This record gives sequence, structure tokens and C-alpha cells, in this order.
Amino acid sequence: MLKHLVLIGLNFSPTKGAGDKNFWVDLIPLITKKIKRISILSIRYEKKDYEEFRLEDCLVSIKYLSPIFLGTPDTESKRLRIFWRRGAFPSHLGVIEKLLTGIRLSRELQKLYKSNPYDHIHLMDNFGFSNGIIARNSPVRVSVSAIAYQGKPKAIYDPYLRVSYNHSNLTVVPYSLAFCKKIALLGIKKNKIVHIPWGTKVPDHKPTLAARKRAKSLLSLPLDKPLFLWGGYIQQIKKKDFLLAIEVAMNALRKGFEGLFYFAFKPKSIEKDFAGFNKPEEGILVKETTTEEFNLLKLAADIFYSPIANKNCIVAPPLTWIEVLSLGVPILTTKAGGVEEIIIEGKTGFIAKSNDALIKKIFDIKDEYKNMIQYCYTKALNSYNINDIAGKYLKLWNKQSQDDIQGKKDI
Repeated sequence: MLKHLVLIGLNFSPTKGAGDKNFWVDLIPLITKKIKRISILSIRYEKKDYEEFRLEDCLVSIKYLSPIFLGTPDTESKRLRIFWRRGAFPSHLGVIEKLLTGIRLSRELQKLYKSNPYDHIHLMDNFGFSNGIIARNSPVRVSVSAIAYQGKPKAIYDPYLRVSYNHSNLTVVPYSLAFCKKIALLGIKKNKIVHIPWGTKVPDHKPTLAARKRAKSLLSLPLDKPLFLWGGYIQQIKKKDFLLAIEVAMNALRKGFEGLFYFAFKPKSIEKDFAGFNKPEEGILVKETTTEEFNLLKLAADIFYSPIANKNCIVAPPLTWIEVLSLGVPILTTKAGGVEEIIIEGKTGFIAKSNDALIKKIFDIKDEYKNMIQYCYTKALNSYNINDIAGKYLKLWNKQSQDDIQGKKDI
């Protein structure tokens, strides 16, 4: 059985915030029931370098390693974050940062293994070329999360991914089946690919429309109009996706649609120019929201509105999609890789194949969203329940730990 697990990630904190690491914050308490020790290496600015605590019988320790030159967007630091673009990890400079960080991580892992031998390493983020450095120098098996395919120019991006994921001591964990297929096409052996989706805490009971009305009242939002929530920059959702979403929303309103579109931005992501889009009298709100406000908005939303401009990308699907699905909220998006894994047409949402089709789907879903609550909740419960996801990770890590033990015996 796995006794000591090492997790490595960018910007991990043990408290919930506004990022994707919320998944790991929820997952860790579940896996501590089966593991004696978890050591976390987090690339993040913190006032403290180290902290540890116990969850049941498991000792959880976190060592914070400051980024080499990029910094992180949501922690206090005296350094200027000139490389960050609206809270997103910079892709080109990020490759260099991750490479340098990987060399540093390998040294940290060697020191940790000498003092407290571990059984498995899991990379919560794709560290690019550093995946191979860590895997090559590791005395145990290594696995890495593969969140999504960005759909960038294939001549550069595909070879980068191939090198990132292709090592005999590395198992790739894609979050979507579509990305599994893509990684296999890149030349990664199928026995080195294990699909485990993101997960979330699913409520014990199906959400109700009465609960939505209460949330709307707390936010001073109208009760007589369906609320379409757009959730900020999440995974592949970027500025061009926002501009697409707001353009289509305005066109729908011009065609007589009666509803409210709420575009919720993290404070560090919203731009000054976006204030011109904020037109409450016309049915469009563009506002910066705190984590607490956004959590309330998810409870209040009738439809999660999340069009994707890049048709070449493959989504995870985004963690926020899964969270709203568990609250009985259907998703309205456009055609992209992986979306069909979470959206059952007419039951958990709609997928539009064009901008004109997206306008039509806005009208369609207004009449159907109340009938989709049960389907959405059931889909989240059956496919994305974090308790089940925790079991899948433990099964993978335990198997690889046992393979390592057997391999040493054979030698």
C-alpha cells in the first residue's frame, strides 16, 4: 500500500481560492484516509516557507518554493508580475520557468527521498520538459495531470507535448477521453495513459429552484429573468472567448431575448475597457467578483454560458463546468474537443456549431433549463463525484507503487 505520496504543483495552497487547485484541496482530505504521509512542493510565493498539519492519521507537509522569475498572480510579493497576463500563466516564458523549476524540484526530491523515502510522485501540472527531468531522476514512478489541449500551432505545440509526456517512467493522466486520444496520436504508448476526470463535491440532494431564487435575492438580481452566468477566464476560456460570448449575448438581446447575462471576472483579470460592456438596463452585467460572490452566483445561475472560440482545443472539461453541473445548472457552449463528454444535448446543456446557432440555443435553453436540473445533477453524481475520483487516483498510485516494489524484488 502507498505510504508516502509527493504532490507537485504551481500555486497550490491548502485553502480554497479561485483556481483549479480547488480540486486538490477537496481531494487531499479523501486520500489521506489511505495514506500515512503526503508531501507537497508548491511553486508559490508565501510569507512562510513550510507548513504541516494532520488530517486524520496522515501528516501533510507543504514546502513553498518561490518561482525563479515569473512570480504568481494572487499572492503577496514585492516582485513585479510583469510576465503575467490577466492572471494566466504565460505560455512562452512559462516553458523556461518550468524548465528551470524542474531542475530545482529534482534536487528537492532527492533531499526529501533521503530523509523520508516516498512511494510515488504526482505532478498536478504539466511542467513541460521538466516532466522528463523529474521522471528520469526519480527512484519511483511518476504521474502527471494532462488538463487540456490548447490547440496552438501544431508544428510547435504537438512536439512540445510529445517531449513533455514521453518518458518510460511517466504515466500521463488526461482529464478527458478526447485528450487521451490526442496524446496517443502524439506517440505516447496507450499503457502510459490513464484517464481520470476532474471531480467536485456533489450535494447530497438535488438543488431546487427555490434555492436559486434565494441566491438571486441575496445578490439583488431579478427573479423573473433567467440568469446566464459567464465564469471568467477558466482553462481555455480567454479574452477572445469573452468577446465572442458578449457579442452573441448582445445580438440575442437585440432579437428580443429576455434574460440577464452576468459576466463575472476575477479582480485581477478584468480590464478597464470592459466597463463599457456593462449595461444593466439592457440585460448585461460585467463585474469583478470575489470568490465568495462567485460561489453565490453559481447557486443563483440558471444557465452556465461558456462559448469557446478556439475550435482546435480540447477542454478538460473545465472544473467550473463540473461544479455548476452538480448544482443542476446546464451548460451552453460551442463545439470543441471534449465538450460532448459533459454535455448531453438537451439534457445537461446545448452545444452550438456556429454563432447563429448559439443565438438560437440561447432562446431554446431558456425554455428547457428547468427540466434539466435532475439530468445535470445525476451526470455530476455519476461521472464527476470527487469520492469516486479519489478512488481512481489511489488505485493508480497504489498499483504503480506495487509495481516498483515488485521490480526491485526482481532485481
